[in-house]
Amino acid sequence: MYNLNVLTMKKALVFIIALFAIVRVFPQAATSYLITTSGSSIVAEDLVISWTIGDNIVDFYQDCSGVTALPEGPVELVLGDDITIHVYPTLTKDLIHISVTSENHPALQAELIDMKGSVLKMIRFDADEVEMDLSDLYYGMYIVRISDIDVKYRQNIKIIKL
Repeated sequence: MYNLNVLTMKKALVFIIALFAIVRVFPQAATSYLITTSGSSIVAEDLVISWTIGDNIVDFYQDCSGVTALPEGPVELVLGDDITIHVYPTLTKDLIHISVTSENHPALQAELIDMKGSVLKMIRFDADEVEMDLSDLYYGMYIVRISDIDVKYRQNIKIIKL
C-alpha cells in the first residue's frame, strides 16, 4: 500500500511538471497579432459603414527587426482626383509630417489609430502641412487614416513608432 501511494504521487508530480512546461512554452510560439492593413467605407445620407481587412503577423519584433521593406522617402497617397498627400517618415521616434498638394484645398483630417482600432489622436488640416507628435506613445505600429471631412475619400498608412 505504501508503494502505491508513492507511485501515485510520482505520476502526479510528473503530470504537473509536464503541464507547467506546456503552458510556458507553447502559448508564446502560437501567439499571432492582427495588423489592420486596408479598408474602405460606404457613405449614404446619415449612415457610414466602414470595414477593414487584416493580416496575421507572427514574426514582428518590438525592435522592428521583423519589418523588411519600409519606404525610404515620403509615402504618396492620392485622395479623389486631385489631392496628393505625402506622409513622412513612416519609421519615427516622435514626429510625422503630412503635406497636402491640391488646387482646391478641401477640409481634411488625419486620425492616429492603434492596432486595437482606437482613435488616439485626430487633427484637422488648417494648412498645407501639419505635424503629428507621437513622442507620448508606446513604440509599435499605428495607422494614420487621412480622409476628407465628409469621409468620401480615405487612405490608410502604417507608421512604426520606435
